Amino acid sequence: MARRRLRNNFLKWLEQVKALRRVEHIGKKVGWFTETRGVTSKVDCFQSWRLYIKRYKLAKKFLTRSAASIDKQLANEGFSIWK
Repeated sequence: MARRRLRNNFLKWLEQVKALRRVEHIGKKVGWFTETRGVTSKVDCFQSWRLYIKRYKLAKKFLTRSAASIDKQLANEGFSIWK
């Protein structure tokens, strides 16, 4: 009987812990949604997206230019060997 009571009490305690964790998790989600839907977070999101696009374009331009210069260099080396 003592083991059964102990197990039952433990299971009750476990249910209470799960309920508290669930409430805490839901509270965190609600806080996150209100923060992300706020005006400042939208502005921050758009600003970070603009910065990402700007960096992406600069990186693409840099890679294109460096690839073109490497192609020119290889072509010049080929012509110098061919001469």
